[in-house]
Formats: sequence, structure tokens, C-alpha cells
Amino acid sequence: MKIKNGRVMRYSANRLSLEWEDAERNRYHTWLDEQTFEPRVESSFGRHANKVIIYKNPPIEIGVRDEGYFKTRYLDAGAASNAKILAAVKTMIDIPAEAKKATAEQEAADLEKAGERRKDYMRHCKEKAGEALYEALANLMPAARAAGLPLKSEQMVAAIAAIEKADADAHTMDIKAFI
Repeated sequence: MKIKNGRVMRYSANRLSLEWEDAERNRYHTWLDEQTFEPRVESSFGRHANKVIIYKNPPIEIGVRDEGYFKTRYLDAGAASNAKILAAVKTMIDIPAEAKKATAEQEAADLEKAGERRKDYMRHCKEKAGEALYEALANLMPAARAAGLPLKSEQMVAAIAAIEKADADAHTMDIKAFI
């Protein structure tokens, strides 16, 4: 079997896999132990229990109804031909270094997702706060006028005018300009 595109991928905090393709672009992977980086024995996997499994899947571009599609095949890594293939893949890749790289990439992706979630949350908070801010400023205007506050009241009038002109869908604005 011609082996190509060998790599280590991280799917979650405790899911690390060794992956590769063959000449027909069929995809293979086996799960790795986090400490030893050796293929992990599946402890509870039906007739494959207590064995190292190599999962074989069709090329990614072949859909369920397409010609050439097949369901995941579970290959026993202990079988002579599969053991040779797995050994060849393991010699092609510096698994600990690739695992470290895959972990760093996954952590960076997780941080980016967390940053996006934070931005979405802040956007939501600003939208909700926009209505409350407008009401609060509108309620403060009479008191500011009555107190004869210099410039501050002009700033509040400008802030209220800017809020009123804000797009109805996006109740956000740069308040720093008015502070």
C-alpha cells in the first residue's frame, strides 16, 4: 500500500489520532494513547474489543449515495498485513512532535472560538444595553438641564441624538466619543 498524507490530529482534549491515506485516497486512522503515543487498544468495541483498530473510510468527497462509498471498515491492527502498514506509517511520522503540533493547533482553534463567542456575547450585551442606555440618558437630560451642567448636558444631547440615529438593528455605538 502506498501511504500518503500521514499526520497526527487532535479531536478533543483526550482524542488524538494517527491518520493517513492510500493511493485511492481512502482514509485511515487509529486512536493514540495520550502518554505513549502508541495506538490505543479499544477496550469496549464489540467484536473488536481489546484490539487496536484501524478505521478505514472512503475518500471525503464520496457521499453516502455515490459509487465507491462504503461504511467504515474496522481493521485489526494485529493482522500481519495491517501491522506492516501501521509500522510503516509510524516510521514516516515523528508522532510526539506531530502530537504537540496538533495540540497547539487545537488549542489555538479553541481560543479563537472562545474569542468569537466572547465577541458575540459582547455584541449581544451592547445591543441590549443600547436600549437601556438611551432610556437612562433620556431620563437624565431634564436633571442635567435643571442643574445647569456645562458641556456635560451638550454631550448628553449629542449622545441621545447619536443613539436615535443608530441603525435599528444594531443598537451599538462608540460611546467613548461622548465621554
